[in-house]
Amino acid sequence: MDDPRGTGTLGAARGQILDALEKRDLSNKTVVYFTSDQGAHLEEVSNTGEVHGGYNGIYRGGKSTNWEGGIRVPGLLHWPGVIPHGAHIHEPTSNMDIFPTVVNLAGAHVPTDRIIDGHDLMPLLQGKIIQSKHEFLFHYCNAYLNAVRWHPGNSDAIWKAFFFTPIFYPEDSNGCYHSHVDLLRIS
Repeated sequence: MDDPRGTGTLGAARGQILDALEKRDLSNKTVVYFTSDQGAHLEEVSNTGEVHGGYNGIYRGGKSTNWEGGIRVPGLLHWPGVIPHGAHIHEPTSNMDIFPTVVNLAGAHVPTDRIIDGHDLMPLLQGKIIQSKHEFLFHYCNAYLNAVRWHPGNSDAIWKAFFFTPIFYPEDSNGCYHSHVDLLRIS
């Protein structure tokens, strides 16, 4: 039976993927990365009115919000002999880091003709560095900058500033709908 939080399904899928890699002798040549784009969907309601949704533990908010429950998601990585087994990293990273990490693992070069917001995760994953290269992470609500997370390089502190609180619609939902920023002209 599947766990209502999805871990049972994830565990079964993870096992099938890792078994297939092992069967083909590819385990030590393949990085496997499970993650999510957002926290759990908290306000899902079925067509019969049943409330479904996920669970974000101690974190406030969920999918489509910039509260910790909406943006803090696990990243589970597996690569025997390359990424230490059982390592836990509590540094803020971003799904934008996947691109430069994969490009570097492939022996290619990240484009230099544009800004790439992500960073290669391998130094962090292998313990060569202990702090994420992201001093700032910017969080958007639709097209508007909603929050910024700041992790100063000389500190363990992580700060987060919200520039506005989204208008939730329908009322009391956790989704980022009908949001706007009021602009004030001062000159």
